[in-house]
Amino acid sequence: MSTQGPETNRLPLSNQLSIWEKERNDHNIARINASLSQLEPSHRFIFSDPVLRMLLIPGAPVPDGWPQILPWVYEKRMSGSLLTWFVQQALGLKRLPFCEDRLLTKDPFENGQLGQIIKALTAKQVEATVRDVANLYEHTQTQLACKRLKDVSLRRSLRGSTVQSSYKEDETTGGVIARLKLAAYALGESTIQLDMDTLNSWGDDGGYEHYPVHIYGLIPAPDILYATELVEQPSRQELGEWVAINRSHNGVVNFSTADIVVPKLILNEETVKHNFAGESPQEFWDRYQPLRFRTGQSRFGCEQFNRQMPTGAGKSLWRRLFRC
Repeated sequence: MSTQGPETNRLPLSNQLSIWEKERNDHNIARINASLSQLEPSHRFIFSDPVLRMLLIPGAPVPDGWPQILPWVYEKRMSGSLLTWFVQQALGLKRLPFCEDRLLTKDPFENGQLGQIIKALTAKQVEATVRDVANLYEHTQTQLACKRLKDVSLRRSLRGSTVQSSYKEDETTGGVIARLKLAAYALGESTIQLDMDTLNSWGDDGGYEHYPVHIYGLIPAPDILYATELVEQPSRQELGEWVAINRSHNGVVNFSTADIVVPKLILNEETVKHNFAGESPQEFWDRYQPLRFRTGQSRFGCEQFNRQMPTGAGKSLWRRLFRC
């Protein structure tokens, strides 16, 4: 992933609907003229593995022996965990010890599904899904190469406070990034490091534009797993989504400070003063650790337990036993 620098030099967002507009129109005309019977244009990938289809396409049939799993577009816990693992197997992606994805080190909150899923993941099934992931990736690379696209200009939008003086109280990812942007401005830092998963959703149409924190990236074509327009039934999915691969061995990615944009954040001394009360920008910058070590020490999901259990002796005993 490369940075784009100042906003005046930033490339316009790549738009997949425009990129493959001709192919889509030609297909529709051929269908109208009854000279073509296939439902999907040739630039769209048709899944052969029902498990991968279930993980990515809303409303896809549930394969025999599998529980219903919400697809990637709806939630990332179970579908995201499985998709990440399949992609790692298919593309030979490796993370350093204790630097695994957040999804793969947290309790998936699966409500009894996990045993059924593990049972369904036979060697034959794993081989079939991994093969289809590899085919999906190769299809994407072929389509990007046909358009002579060496990279795509995309954006991620994140939740965060919309009040510029309150980022000091905002513990969301977007809130922390907004303070990093402020600290970088105050300290003259040109690069901000962020911890990212193996698979990340980016948008070409300003998806989640109402979210107040934006990250811009120029993503190399080899790091694109797929785009909505390049798979079957795109109307059921998130418009303009590109799923990008983070190949960093420890998950940390460098971004130009200029590529992190908080439109409602005014970069001046007064805003810095409001957001670093009791702590200097330098102290916040030094305290921030982009490299997250994840051990998965408890299989019981401490975060969920702490949120749901009442206070009292039972909770204290649990914490002592499982170090929550």
